[in-house]
Amino acid sequence: MQSDGPGRGSWCNGDGMTRGRRVRVLIGGAVAVGVYLASYVAFRRSHVEIWTGDGRPYVIVPAGRPALYYFFRPAMYVDGGATGMRFHIGPHR
Repeated sequence: MQSDGPGRGSWCNGDGMTRGRRVRVLIGGAVAVGVYLASYVAFRRSHVEIWTGDGRPYVIVPAGRPALYYFFRPAMYVDGGATGMRFHIGPHR
């Protein structure tokens, strides 16, 4: 294997990614997931209301913000399955 310089290539796994870069990518990914989950929790806490029709709590996604619905949808699936929380786009009528 040809080295790219001093100390380079010794941790190479064949695809050119060094161990240090792999660690930085994993840390960056973990931080991104952490920020996503924290933003979902903040959104959920600020958008819960009890619907009088059935007395159950719902996370209400604003009707004019469909991007929020699609952005948080993966977390909503997990949250709904784990806690029984329900979700609704726009206000209940």
